[in-house]
Amino acid sequence: RAGWRPGSPAAGRVRRAIRRPACPRDPDAGGPGQTGRVTGPTRPTPVAPDRLPDTLADLLSDAAGRHRGTLRVLLDGPPPTAPGALADALVDPLRLRGHPALRVDSSWFLRPASVRLERGRTDPQAFYDDRLDLAALRREVLEPLGPGGTGRWLPTLRDPDTDRATRAGYRDAPPAAVLL
Repeated sequence: RAGWRPGSPAAGRVRRAIRRPACPRDPDAGGPGQTGRVTGPTRPTPVAPDRLPDTLADLLSDAAGRHRGTLRVLLDGPPPTAPGALADALVDPLRLRGHPALRVDSSWFLRPASVRLERGRTDPQAFYDDRLDLAALRREVLEPLGPGGTGRWLPTLRDPDTDRATRAGYRDAPPAAVLL
């Protein structure tokens, strides 16, 4: 934080960023790699945990209806928040709304243990930088299901328990699918 002081130009940028309202992005605006245009401010809405999957399924179903191709959704969070359980809970509500859900867990795209654990099991930087095989996840899942993709995707790459290739076959994405 050297050079940062309350009256500096950097402080003004921070204040403007804090005051800027959160705005949803239009998924159809622009091409690949573009974030889209701002569609308006949003307000947080409290939701009971048991109603969260249905509420999210409604929002995702609306977005998938406006989106061309497969809608790609990332559910992330620390392990105690159980983002995988939320993704599992979204599968059936999305199917009931006419959008097949394609479920991918990032733990099936880990790098081999010999690479992943090079710096040891307790190094936090290795956990963040060396854990996931991001190139494989991008190549086998995100790009094929993205704009201009083939629609053929790989559900798993490596078994996290055995550290071996799963040899899973490729699948074809149905129309109007949602990737979780």
